[in-house]
Amino acid sequence: MNRLLSSGHRSSVAAILCLTLYFCPTAVSAAPNRAPSISGSPATTAYVGKVYSFQPTASDPDGNKLTFKISMKPAWATFSSATGILTGTPSSSQTGTYSNIVISVTDGRATKALPAFAIEVVQAIATTTATTTPVTLSWVPPTQNVDGTTLTNLSGYKVFYGKASGQYPYSVSIGSPSITSAVIEGLAPATWYFAIKAITTSGTQSDFSTQLSKTVL
Repeated sequence: MNRLLSSGHRSSVAAILCLTLYFCPTAVSAAPNRAPSISGSPATTAYVGKVYSFQPTASDPDGNKLTFKISMKPAWATFSSATGILTGTPSSSQTGTYSNIVISVTDGRATKALPAFAIEVVQAIATTTATTTPVTLSWVPPTQNVDGTTLTNLSGYKVFYGKASGQYPYSVSIGSPSITSAVIEGLAPATWYFAIKAITTSGTQSDFSTQLSKTVL
């Protein structure tokens, strides 16, 4: 019968195994990265010759460094990747709508973005001056719908105007169907174009009326 004799000492193999287990580091799982947040409501109108500026608010719950990005940036604006500020002064040749602008922020691993927005560049609102002549408009109230039926729910009108034919960045609402004239003051010297829409009590608007023009001196 085979016997295992023991001298009372641990074997060298067992000792090495114990030391290896003793110094084995405990695995620590890294905390998951949390995405940054971004918020803000950019103005959707910019005026020719006036500074436009928008800066979103952003933060990171882990304290990570943030970097901002933009897509579809208007050509008249500059953008800071460090602060997220979008600023610029559009010129008269840059009127129009700049769509699908997206500002986002990233901590290097996760990205969050604001909803896409658009900026419409229009001429600056004219201020009243004593050197310009007011424009008086008058019209005949409509009596029929486009289908020939009698118009019974007319609630008012909206006068549209601008300095380019067919483009009307300005408007004045008239809340009574009995008012059939309007005086537009404070127009800068230029040729101005005007058109009117009738509005029903349900908010439905007619097509534009025939366009009129007037040169203001």
